[in-house]
Amino acid sequence: MTHLLTNIFPTPIIQIEFSHHKKYKFSNFPKKNKIPDGWETPIYTSFPNVTADDEFINWETICALKKDLTEDINKSFIDMDIKTSWRFANLWYNFYYRNQGQHRHDHVNSLSESYFWSGIYFNKNPTTIKFYRKDLWSRTQNFPKSEDSALKESYFTYWTPDVFEGLILLFPPYLEHEVPLSTNDDMRLTFSFNMLYRQ
Repeated sequence: MTHLLTNIFPTPIIQIEFSHHKKYKFSNFPKKNKIPDGWETPIYTSFPNVTADDEFINWETICALKKDLTEDINKSFIDMDIKTSWRFANLWYNFYYRNQGQHRHDHVNSLSESYFWSGIYFNKNPTTIKFYRKDLWSRTQNFPKSEDSALKESYFTYWTPDVFEGLILLFPPYLEHEVPLSTNDDMRLTFSFNMLYRQ
């Protein structure tokens, strides 16, 4: 062996094809802005939770969605020997039209409970999402022309997964991510959530 290149400390991302996706078809909601304090870009969100009196999605649908998401996530967890004793800390939806998006953020909880996983269910017209690496030193220690070498994967500063309708994406809450401003006239609808392990 003349050399061995090892990429260490990978970040876990779990991608699941939602088997119940066809049950959750939504017509377009009217374009509006509803932006919580501290959010920076135009968006309509039900953050931090969908409530029983929600303007666009009824409570029975949300309860059924939580049940179906739990079923598919647990099947995947069992396959990977991951504990299934978890619950939703919260679940909300975001919808976007042209010139709407989501600023760069993470899901780290400043309260007493720490989330173990965060997730996104891409329901309708998914567009790019960018995940950013946390080790900022990588940007100052980059080797010349590393992007053209076998080292390139070690120096990527962000990752954009291939997303599709019906994808569930689970990621660590500390992983920063953003949705660039949409250039699409079609409504993009996602459901986001955070997960807590039961004691």
